[in-house]
Amino acid sequence: MKIRDLIELQEVIEKRTSPIDIHEYDFKYYSSSEDKERDILDMDLIHVIRALSKTNNISTKDKDIIEGQLSSIKNHVDNVRVLVNSIEEDIKDG
Repeated sequence: MKIRDLIELQEVIEKRTSPIDIHEYDFKYYSSSEDKERDILDMDLIHVIRALSKTNNISTKDKDIIEGQLSSIKNHVDNVRVLVNSIEEDIKDG
């Protein structure tokens, strides 16, 4: 069942409307298998669960890689700062 349909069912069951942004906001998800963006509200619940799980697993792995790369970049920036400071000192000393 599509998320949009589930939201409508929830409104009927709970006898209250959903927040306005649920119907007005453009909830997009990039599907790598289809190589295009999809509206999450038009996706099946099971597909959304799998997509979120896949995204979470990837981001956890990628997070470690990114943190390692950021640490390396920070070290390079620190080395450049030391070099710039040294050059500035040499210039001051003439």
